[in-house]
Amino acid sequence: MAGPKEDGLSICDKYATQLFGDNNYDTQSLLATVFVNQAAAGNYTPISQTNGVGFPGFINPGVFHGVQVNQLPYFNGQLNSTNVSPDKGHGVAVNWLDGGGQPALHQNLSAFDVNSNQFFYFVHLYEYFAYMLDCSVYGNSVDRYNGSTDMYHVHKYMNINKDMEGYTNLQFVLSAASLGFSKEAQGYIGRSLQLLFSFKCESPQPYPHWAEPASQSICQAEDCPTFPHHPICLDEDRPIPQIVAAPGESKVRVYSCEDDIDDIDQRGDGCLVN
Repeated sequence: MAGPKEDGLSICDKYATQLFGDNNYDTQSLLATVFVNQAAAGNYTPISQTNGVGFPGFINPGVFHGVQVNQLPYFNGQLNSTNVSPDKGHGVAVNWLDGGGQPALHQNLSAFDVNSNQFFYFVHLYEYFAYMLDCSVYGNSVDRYNGSTDMYHVHKYMNINKDMEGYTNLQFVLSAASLGFSKEAQGYIGRSLQLLFSFKCESPQPYPHWAEPASQSICQAEDCPTFPHHPICLDEDRPIPQIVAAPGESKVRVYSCEDDIDDIDQRGDGCLVN
C-alpha cells in the first residue's frame, strides 16, 4: 500500500522538514522516534500538546469503543506472551521496558540502556514505521528494518483481540494527528495498520516489500474478524498467556534472529522468531 505524496514528498520527508527544519537522516530518524514513542507512551511533545490531541499510548491503559484495554502486562514482563526461537510451545515473559521505561521515551530516546530489551524493541519499531512513512533515507537506504517480517509468529502467544488491536492502531493515528499530519496521512496510517494486522487468517504477504511473504496477523483471538480475501488459518496450538512474574521482574534478554551474533553474552536468552 503506497503512501500518499504531499507537496511532492512522502509523509516522512514532508513532516521531517515541517517539524524539524530539514529533510535528512537525523530529522527523519527523529520523526520516526517521536511518532512511535508518542504512540507507545502518549502525547508528551510540546508540538502535540499545542495541537490539543490527547491520548495515553498503547503501553498504558485506556478505553476503546467503551471497552477497557490494559496492555501494560505484555510490556513489563508479567505475561508469558513473547515468542522466542526455538519455539517453546508457549510464550516467555520479557520485560520490554527494562531500559528506563516511559521516562526514556519521553526524552525522545529508545532507552537509557543500549543493551536492554527496550532499546532492541523500539529501534526495530522506528525502522519499521520509517518504512511505512516512506522515509527516503532513514529506514530505507540507511538503517533498513531487519527484524522479523512474520508478524503472526512474533505475536503468536499474545492472544490479541480486536479491541486491543484497534486500541493500538488508534494510538498511532492519534500520534500522527498530534504532530499535525494531514487527514490523508492519518487515514493512510490507519488503513495500513488495519489491513496488515487486524484480521486473523491473513494470507501471506511481503511487508516490507523486500521480505518473503508471511502472515501479518497480529489480531488472533476468537473475536478478530477473518481476512476477507483467500483466508489461510494456521492451525497451531496457541495457549493463552498467563501472568508469571511481578512487573519488571523478568530478566530474560532477547535479540533479533536476523542478527549474526556469536558471543553468547550478547545474544541473551533467545531470539525473536523469524
